[in-house]
This record gives sequence, structure tokens and C-alpha cells, in this order.
Amino acid sequence: MSEGNQSRVTEFILTGFPGLHPQYYGLASAVLFLVYVVTVKANAAVFFLFATNKSLHKPVYYIILNVSACDLLFSTTTLPKIISRYWFQSGRISFTAGFVQMYLVHYLGSVNSFIFALMAFDRMITLLGPLAFILFSYSSIFIEISKVTNLGNCGKSLSTCSTQLIIISLYYVPRCFVYFASQVGIKFSADLRIVIIMLYSLVPPMINPLIYCLRAKDIRECLMKQFYKEKSRFHQFTMNRPAH
Repeated sequence: MSEGNQSRVTEFILTGFPGLHPQYYGLASAVLFLVYVVTVKANAAVFFLFATNKSLHKPVYYIILNVSACDLLFSTTTLPKIISRYWFQSGRISFTAGFVQMYLVHYLGSVNSFIFALMAFDRMITLLGPLAFILFSYSSIFIEISKVTNLGNCGKSLSTCSTQLIIISLYYVPRCFVYFASQVGIKFSADLRIVIIMLYSLVPPMINPLIYCLRAKDIRECLMKQFYKEKSRFHQFTMNRPAH
């Protein structure tokens, strides 16, 4: 009895942006490379500040550190291969590498969801479960804030929550838009869908550490202290350098 025809998938072809004209490959790869560099540097700065400042060794900043770790790993899992697709025409990925990449993307995305749920729990269906809890938590916060008659205290309370709300919006709004649009039958072009996916996958890891540094008082103070320390070292170096 003869055996039937069998085929085995050994690799995948990365298409990138299917509708992108080749003359824009350089621009697209440059933008992606810039996003990756900013993501790495910003999240590395969070790790450096945490390692060099004991004042940041608090539970709330451990949560931020975990978000930075997930963001850094997520970007490193996806962006280098996308960039190489346009720089070196390396559009092939082995089945094993593709499977591992897919696993890490879903795993790290799920970890981020639970971290955001933990952040909501800490203030003063893997994706939508944490989102429902987050919405319930912040709705309760806003109800309590609405009872405050002092405008100054009300504004301070809203400012305290704004950091988490910005991060959660960047992470969830594009995702929910894609999911709900597909449920009601709205169809997108392949390029637009990829842009939306990249928006919620790659922008938050780049923006998150910037938000932390600007909004978290302790991190902002440590960052400024480190800046002035490096500035002083550079000034001393230039003063001590022998004149030619």
C-alpha cells in the first residue's frame, strides 16, 4: 500500500508590509531601528536607575521593573528579525524559531496584562480578564474621587492615576479596536492591520519608561541626580584635560 503525499513545514516567509513599495524599505527599516534603539536605551535606563539607587527598591518600582523587562524582551523578540527583513532581505525564519517567537510574543503579552492588573490592584481569557478588573478598579477610584469636594485633592488623585491610565490605554485600546472590529465584520487591508498591530506591540515598550521617568517622582529625582553627576564628571574631565 503506497503512502500518501506528505508535506512538512520547515520555515516561514516574513512578508513585512505587503503593500510597501521597495523604495520605502530603507525608510521603514530606519523607523523600526530607531524605535528599537529608543526602546532598549529607555528600558535599560530604568534598570540602571533601579540598580544604582536603593531609594527605588520599593514594591511599586519592582512592578515597573517587571514591565520594563517584558517590554525589552518583547521588542528584542520581534524587531531585530523585522529589521533584518528590510536591511538584509532576510525574510525567512525556521519553523522552530517562528514557533518560539510566537510563544514569547503571547507569553510576554499575557505577563504584561497581569502586571497591569496588579498595578490597578495596587492603586491607592488572558487579555480581557485583567482588562475587566482594571476597568472595575479605576471606575471605583473615579467614583471615590468624584466625592472629593476639594479641587486640589481631586486633581492630585487624578494625576496619581494618570500614569497607569496612559500605559493601559496605549496597550489595550488598539488591541480592543482590532478585536471588536473583526467581530462586527469590519475588514482592514493587510498593511493597515500590520500598522495597528505594531502600534500596540512596539510603541508601549518605547513609551513606558519615558512615562515612568516623567511621572514617578522618585525615578525622576534619581534620573536628574544621575544627569548632574555625569555632567559634573564631564566638566571635570574637560577642565583637567591638558591643553594642546
